[in-house]
Amino acid sequence: MMNKAATVILIVAVFGAAQGDIWSSISGLASDVGKFFKTNFNKVQDLFANDETTLAKNVNTTQTLLSTIQSQRTNLAAIANDTQKAALNRVDYWATDLKAFATTLSNEKGQTYFAAHKVAWESKLHAMFETDKLQSLLPLLNSAGPVVVSLTTLLLSLGVHFYLNN
Repeated sequence: MMNKAATVILIVAVFGAAQGDIWSSISGLASDVGKFFKTNFNKVQDLFANDETTLAKNVNTTQTLLSTIQSQRTNLAAIANDTQKAALNRVDYWATDLKAFATTLSNEKGQTYFAAHKVAWESKLHAMFETDKLQSLLPLLNSAGPVVVSLTTLLLSLGVHFYLNN
């Protein structure tokens, strides 16, 4: 049977291994998207495209962002302000809209369609990030892990204190 000190060390070690922001907890493509939105995304125009390949890539990047937000909605809502909560409520709509847009892109290729797709994409980006305030979720995504971890650390510290002193 483990003593109290060994139990506390085990709990702290497991907890320490789980620290990090939302992006660092996701592997593969989503982690690349996280890097993009943490370091390269400053404004909606950063997702504009001048060719079909870039347009398809940027639509996919944005879909992955929305998917990440959907999977972390509960954690994000717990620390979101009113603007961010309203933006969270629009994520499902935009995920569905972008899925349909991606299908359209794959079915309508070539320069004939590209000009119309480019205009539609830029309009979607402005509506999504500016009108529906999805841009307000980016700082939340980039800090949600450490905020949740800090609160949990505080609670864990109090729990350990009471456990060792009883």
